Formats: sequence, C-alpha cells, structure tokens
Amino acid sequence: MKKVHYILASALVVVLFFASCKKEEDLNVDFSKYNADTYVKGPLDEWLEKEFLDPYNISVVYRWDRYLSPINKEITPPKEEKIQPAMEALNEIWIKPYMEIGGAAFFKPIVPKQIVLVGSAEYNTNGTITLGTAEGGRKIYLTVINSFDKKNGVAVKRMMRTVHHEFTHIINQVVSIPPEFNTISPEFTGNWATESAAVAKSLGFISQYARNSPTEDFAEMVSHLLVEGQPWFDVYVASASASAQARLREKEQIVIDYFNLSFGIDFKVLQENVQEKIAVVSPPPTFEAVINNGDLQGIAVGYNQLSEDNKTRMNQAASAVAALPYSLTLSTDFDMVFVSPTKVQLQHVISQGGSDFPAYFDFDVEVASDGTTKFTSVSNRGAGGAYDNASLIKGAMAAWHGYITSNVFEGKFANSAQTLGGFYLKNNPASYFTGEVAY
Repeated sequence: MKKVHYILASALVVVLFFASCKKEEDLNVDFSKYNADTYVKGPLDEWLEKEFLDPYNISVVYRWDRYLSPINKEITPPKEEKIQPAMEALNEIWIKPYMEIGGAAFFKPIVPKQIVLVGSAEYNTNGTITLGTAEGGRKIYLTVINSFDKKNGVAVKRMMRTVHHEFTHIINQVVSIPPEFNTISPEFTGNWATESAAVAKSLGFISQYARNSPTEDFAEMVSHLLVEGQPWFDVYVASASASAQARLREKEQIVIDYFNLSFGIDFKVLQENVQEKIAVVSPPPTFEAVINNGDLQGIAVGYNQLSEDNKTRMNQAASAVAALPYSLTLSTDFDMVFVSPTKVQLQHVISQGGSDFPAYFDFDVEVASDGTTKFTSVSNRGAGGAYDNASLIKGAMAAWHGYITSNVFEGKFANSAQTLGGFYLKNNPASYFTGEVAY
C-alpha cells in the first residue's frame, strides 16, 4: 500500500531543538483503557457516528491502536477532549465546502473511509515532523491532535492544510495530475528539508516540501490556495522573482482548470467557501495574540513599506553607516526575527566590496494588555560575526534604533489575509514600519 506523506519543515532553530532535545520522564499510563477492542461507546463515539460514519461512511479512530501507526515512531494517543473540536473544524473546513461546491456525487465515492487521529507529533530523523499521510486513498492519518486549539488560527490552518493536502492526493488517484504541471518547476529534490524556503520560492514552489516531488508540489498548491486564501497567495507571488511569479501563476491556472475540467468544480468558489468557513471556525487572531502565542516568526520589512518619516530615518542611518571609515553600505531592508514572544532580533545587512554581511541587534519586547508594544535595546545575546558587524555600525544606527526604543507602538495587520503587518506609532498611525509576516 502506497503512503503519501505530508511533512512540515520547521524553521532552523526549531529543527535544531527537535533534533537535540528529548524529554525523559517516568510514565504511569494504563493502556488498557485505550484498547480499541474492549471499550464501551460513549457520547463522543455516538457523535462521531452521527456526524461522520452515518452520512459519509467515515470511521474516526481515536482510541489507541498501535498497528495503525508506524511501529518505529514514539507517539502518543490523542486526548479525548481534543477529538470533537478537531473533527468539528475538519467537518466545517473540509467536508462541507466539498459537499456544497463539489456535491455528494463527487465527494462521497472518493472520501477516505478511515481517519486516524494521533496525539503527538511524529518526528523524523531529518529534523522534520510528519503531520499526516494518505494511504491508498482509503485512510487519512493525522498527528499533533493534542496541540489543536480552535482559538489558534495558525494551528487550525496547519491541520487543514494537511487534510486538504492529503485529500488532493486521493483526488489525484481518480484523475491524474496534468503532465505539463510536472515540468514547470523541475528542481525537485529528496533533500528539500535542507533547502531554505527562500530558495523554494525563487524556483516557483509554494513551500519547501513542494520540492519533494510533482505530486507533493500539486498538493501543496491546492492546500495553500484553499486554506491560506487568494490574498495570501497574491502577496507570496508578488514577493517572488519574475521567473518564479510566472511559474506560480502557471501552476495556479492548471489547478483551477484541473478541478473545473475533471470534476466540474469552480475552484475559486471552493476557495471562497473554505475561507468563509475558516473565519467562522477560528476568527483571525489579533496581532498581539500572534506575538504572545509565539506564532510570529518574523517580519520582512522593506524600504517601501516604511512610512515617509521612517524612510527619512532609515536614509539617515544609511548615510551614517556610509560615513564610517570602513567603506560600508547599509541595506534599507531588514528582518525582524521574533526569537520568542519577548525577544526580537533586528537583522540588518551591510555590504563591503561587493559582499554582504549580517549585523544583528537584540531587543526585548513587551506587549501590554491593551496591545501596545515597547522595544528595549539589550546587550548581545550571542557572539560571532553578525554581532561583531553590529558593533561596527551601532552608533550609526541611532536615528533608526532610537525611534524604535523611544516610542510606544501598536502592532497591526496591514491586510485581511494577515500576511502583512507591523508596528504603528501609538496615536500617530501615519508613522509605521511593516512587512511580510512569517509564521
């Protein structure tokens, strides 16, 4: 039986954490109560039968059955209180859109007959985790159920990207992917986890994992278009190179035509339906909630995404750097990397002799209960070249860094898709710095 895997490539820091840390503790677990053969049905079982087994012939397996999971992985059963919320979201954001737009004649014959839920992540040796698999078109296997929280929009979208990704594999077993799709971005690699997301984007891939194979590329396109939405995709495309933009748009059109010609499904209408359901199931979080929950990885701030007063400050910093006796040039773009909800690193780039060098500055972040945000400059939290470079230009950055540390800001999203956001001066929203948001 063929398994098609969907794997999450974590950020480098997270990958290293996963690879190097293993929590060990004594466990006292009575596995008899997880026995799939000797249990008494309860209200949850009755609800699952009513919502999934009776109408769609989908058996939802959440009680522990070691033979339904890889025997070489250390995994745990799901918490019972997580089952219904997760399956409610799955019903609303996956089943209902396909039933409403594709119809029962399309959905019911091909829907997988078994959904297996696992509590923990399934860790791989390359530093990634398996979020789900689709087996033979008849079973979908989902992990990290214990981390599911309807209030956490990132977690909801993560699970639903997995579900839509795996269902796309099942759809592709009914009608094959158009062969012309496979040649648009031919740079597939089994070592995709070692390649950066930026490289993947530059080659016209929607994610790192899309580089694994043409089938994964197609499934990633479908899942991201449906779950992240059109505004998110448009921003992603606009931030890519011209050649990558052309590839991504060509893939998008093939996906649209595939659903229309193969199944009579208007993909754009399906996309809108999924987006409406997501907004109802998990209303978008506020900017401060994204920070406090640890979901914000960073903001890529571009010069053209600065307010006019901040363009002036950035230009002053660039001029001050150029005046130093090192023949340096400061890039007016920079990254804000959120190391944690309370720690941020401004990553600037300086150039010398045609070569680029990073310069890192560390700040503490404090988000108050009213959502206002303060930044405080702190001593270097690390050592090495990037911090040494920062020490060379620290004084020259006063115009820019002084603005950040001497004011109070309000964090806000700059678009409804929550792909753009940044910080606006409190009581003066005309003064801001924003950029592309990374989760």
